[in-house]
Parts: sequence; C-alpha cells; structure tokens
Amino acid sequence: MTINKAIKKILWRVTGNGWTATEDDITAINSIIDYINMENASHTLNNELEFKLYVISFMDSLIIQNTSVFDPIHQKEFHKRIGRSKECIIDDLRKLLNNIAQNQIIADRDISTEHPMTVSDEINKKDLIKLNDAIKNPIEKAMLFGDVWSFKKVIINMTNMYNQFKEDYYD
Repeated sequence: MTINKAIKKILWRVTGNGWTATEDDITAINSIIDYINMENASHTLNNELEFKLYVISFMDSLIIQNTSVFDPIHQKEFHKRIGRSKECIIDDLRKLLNNIAQNQIIADRDISTEHPMTVSDEINKKDLIKLNDAIKNPIEKAMLFGDVWSFKKVIINMTNMYNQFKEDYYD
C-alpha cells in the first residue's frame, strides 16, 4: 500500500466510517500528514539537486576530457569518480585548495617553478631567499607546506555553502 492510499484509508476511517475521531486524533493525523508532505518535498528537492549536479558535473567532465556523451569509457570513469565516498571527495578538494594556496605564494613571490637543475645558480639563490622569507611568515609557511585547509575546515565550509545555497534558492 502506498503512503497516499494509507492516508486516504485512515482519513476515510476517521470521518465516520467505522471510527469516530476526537480532535486529538484529527490533530495527530494531520501532523503525520504534514510530516509526510514535508519529507516528500525534501526528497523531491534532494533528487532535483542531485540530478542537476550530476548533469553539470557530466558536462564539465565532457569538456575536460574532450570526449562524447556516447563514450562508454568516459561514462564508466565518471560514474566511478562520483561514486566515491563523500570523505574521499572532500579530501580531494582539501588537497586542491592547499595546492592552489601553494601556487599562489609561489606566484606572488615570483619563485621559479622550473627544476633547479634547469635554471642558473643565481635564480636558485634568489628563489631560496624568497622561500626563506615566505617561511618566516606563519600564514605563508602554512600555504607553502599545504597546511591551510584541514579536512574539518573544508567540510564545515562546504556544508555552510551548501546550506546557504539551499536557503537562497529553495526556501
């Protein structure tokens, strides 16, 4: 029996067909109906968000991989990637954010990204001085060594961003 049929059956019973409902019974039944309706709306919203995120992610992966929607290998790899645990995905984001922070310091300080053996000793010395200066600053040191974004910080920030998104667009 579906939820809708069950509710109709109970409503039929309490409206004089075998059971006389009190005001408390009616309030209780209405509370249950309201709860079910709220859960259904939430479930629909989650399915809609999940579907839209799937489509956007798939489009982005097509662009990045420069492939077709009909490529079965791409589809399999895409499904494998999004099928990973939330913790793995958050950790990937943490690593990416720390890498971006590292690259920002290297770019801001104009530190060479070439292998030390391929540049002159003069450039290596200048880069070492720049790195030593950066390490003296605690914030830049954390950025250089990938310690800016912890797993906890990332999950808190992503949860807040997601909740703000739902509030802005769906409440």
